[in-house]
Amino acid sequence: MKSVARIKLRLDGKSCKVRSQDTLCRLRWTGAAGSGSTASARLSASWFRGIAFAQYDTGFIGGLILANDGQPTVSATYHWKFNIQEMKQPLVAIITQAGWNWKPVITFSHLLNG
Repeated sequence: MKSVARIKLRLDGKSCKVRSQDTLCRLRWTGAAGSGSTASARLSASWFRGIAFAQYDTGFIGGLILANDGQPTVSATYHWKFNIQEMKQPLVAIITQAGWNWKPVITFSHLLNG
C-alpha cells in the first residue's frame, strides 16, 4: 500500500490569510497464489482533493519470522497509524499564533472561496 497526504498552502499577504487544500492519494495492491496454477491480483486507487475533516488509518504487516533460536514465530513486523489532524494542528497553531487566518478551501479559486 502506498499513501500520500499533502497539505497545500497559499499565502495572501494583503489579507493575512493562509488558504489550505488537502490532497489524499492511495494505491493498494495485493496478490495471492492459489491452489494449483491459479493466482489472483488486485489493484485499487483513490484520490481526494478538498477539505479533509478527518482521516485516520492504522494497520500492521505481520508474518512468520524465525527467532534467534531458529523457531518460527508469528509476529507483527511493521505497525503504522496516520491521523491527518496530527499534520494540520501544528500548521494551524503556527499560522494563527503569527496573527494570520487559516482558511481550509475546496479550491484555490477566489471566485468560489472569497
